This record gives sequence, structure tokens and C-alpha cells, in this order.
Amino acid sequence: MKERPILFSTPMVKAILDGKKTQTRRVIKPQPEEHVIIPDKINGLKWNGVNYGSITRDERGSIAETSLATICPYGQPGDTLWVRETWNVCDVGYDGYNGAFEAGYPLVTIPASKPEYGNMVYYKADGNEEPPWRPSIHMPRWASRITLEITAVRVERVQDISEGDAIAEGIDTSWQETKYPNVFMQLDARAEFEITWDTINAKRGYSWDDNPWVWVIEFERIKRCHNKKCKYYIDHIFYGDLCDFRRPDSNTNYITIDSNGKCSDYIKIKQLK
Repeated sequence: MKERPILFSTPMVKAILDGKKTQTRRVIKPQPEEHVIIPDKINGLKWNGVNYGSITRDERGSIAETSLATICPYGQPGDTLWVRETWNVCDVGYDGYNGAFEAGYPLVTIPASKPEYGNMVYYKADGNEEPPWRPSIHMPRWASRITLEITAVRVERVQDISEGDAIAEGIDTSWQETKYPNVFMQLDARAEFEITWDTINAKRGYSWDDNPWVWVIEFERIKRCHNKKCKYYIDHIFYGDLCDFRRPDSNTNYITIDSNGKCSDYIKIKQLK
């Protein structure tokens, strides 16, 4: 099993936390090239100079798309992805007037490892309004709170997405306000995904109309404690996804440990089989 980082925008992080996003599509770079195997009958697919077989579809699908999926750079089923999101880490001070600990100033440099005490990690997806934010690309592993396990990988063109897959991409299909007073509209998920796709990828040369080849990665969020010494799943996802691993009785309430290293919340956990 391999572990790799992956970037998600703030709206997509929210969708993952809400359990609404279980798929992501990433552009294949460079784009695969089609070539003729048998004129007017069968086309093949080539990527990085390697032929991956036929892309002529039958009841079994496409040989090339299946074989190409086995070398997806994001991983294979069973591998994990740790999410990088917009964030910051600040020192924490006690506000005597309000009687509570509050975030202070952002740290000038990013700590090499998870701070034990005196610092707080903030995530933009939580609705915090504590500027300035650090770009997701600069998030180290210790600050990541979301880990995903890949459950399936395939290759297709972006326009092959179905309505159900668009919903699994975390697309919000609720009724939306329009520029007209008291007028609402609801787009189907696939149409909404097209808009979202172009917002991110059109300027990069991979618009919806270009119909690029994409890696399709299906995943589920891991609810396992990040601490390698811990052998438990946690039923309740708490800040930092960490639990107290010191007591082995699976019927005992356990103390969660937040990013500051301590917390008074108690949760039920189950021992892994």
C-alpha cells in the first residue's frame, strides 16, 4: 500500500467532510493519443509512447482504458491519499476578557512536525475567517486531517460522466437563486459538473468541450486513527481524527486528542478485526 498527497479545493473538501464526494477526476498528462489498429474498425490508445490496446468498445468495455488505469499516478485500489487543503497554523493565546483560548498570529515558518501544544491548525473549509491562508500545496502531512482510501480507478473521457457519477463528485443539486427576484432553478448534476470542470480546467487547456481523457478515482474516507500505534476505528470523526490508544478495552470510552494534543471529549470506538 502506498500513500500520496492530493489537492482539493475548499468546496470539495466540504463535500468530502459531508460524505457527499466519493469520486474525483484528474486530467491525464500528457493526453493519450489515439491511433489506427485496423482502418475503419479498431482504434488503439497510446500514452507516453506505450500502446495500451484497443479503445473500440464492446460489452467488455475498452481494453486500453482498463490497462491504462493500472498505472494511474494517483494510485491503485487499497492505496491511500492524504488531502491537502487551504489552511494555516497559528499560535494560541488566552483571552482573559472572553475567558477562552483564541488564535493568535500565523506562524512565520511551518513546523517540521505536529506541534504538541500552543498552536492551532485552522482549515478554511470549516468556515473559519482567519486570514491569511496558506495554499493547500504547502500543507505538510502532519497537518492533513483527511485520508482517503482508493476503491477503484478507471480511465474515460470527461464527458463520459453519468448523472450518478456527477453526484458522487460532490455536485450540489439543490435549488439555487437566480439574478431574478424569487426565481430559483435547479441544474442536473452533470450540467453543474460541466460548469465546475471548466472553472478549474478550461484555462489550463482542458475544457469540457475538448473532452480530455481523465483518471477517475473512487474513494472512501478512512476513519482510522492516524496514529500508527492505534488499532482502532473511531465512530465519531473529531478534530484531527486522533484517539487515545493507551487502553486496549474496546468497550471503554476513549479520549480524543485534537491538534493541540488534548481534548475532553469522549467517544466510543471499536477494535479493528
